[in-house]
Amino acid sequence: MSFRHSLIAVALGCALLAGCGKDEPAPGAAPAEKAMVATQATASSALETQVKAFRNNDLKALLQASMPPAELDRIRADWDKQRAEPITDEERAEFAESWGKITAPDGVDKIMAEIEPQLAEMKPQLAGIIGMGQGMATMSIQQSTELTDQQKTQATQFMNGLSGWLTKTDFADPALMRNAL
Repeated sequence: MSFRHSLIAVALGCALLAGCGKDEPAPGAAPAEKAMVATQATASSALETQVKAFRNNDLKALLQASMPPAELDRIRADWDKQRAEPITDEERAEFAESWGKITAPDGVDKIMAEIEPQLAEMKPQLAGIIGMGQGMATMSIQQSTELTDQQKTQATQFMNGLSGWLTKTDFADPALMRNAL
């Protein structure tokens, strides 16, 4: 993935978070570690736990509520393995260039000049992308052999709600992107 695509992905992610519309201010730091229940009683309680962790800006609790412990252990092992690899001169140069762009006095303006045409091109495609994503997710949910019928219904309702929110949120809005940067 090129730097431009990475930057767009990061900016869209920031815009997504900025577009959440929380009324209360975000806490300055994540709360102290909390013990998470390894197995959630229902899909709705699992989702509620994830939402609370997200609202509290607690990434660790969000990941613990979202994934089985074995998957978290695998991710940690992969992270440690990648951190042990030496950083190449090429990676250092790319990092310096990337952060040099965004931290320059006119960095946001330059990045927006690059991104705005891409946002305009992407805007009419978003509804289709969201619809395709919803369709794939719903099909995957319905074909799951690990979920009960009730869990499938809840997951499908969640996907419908999420898709409804995604279609109402203008992620290709240049002002929102500028704010995120």
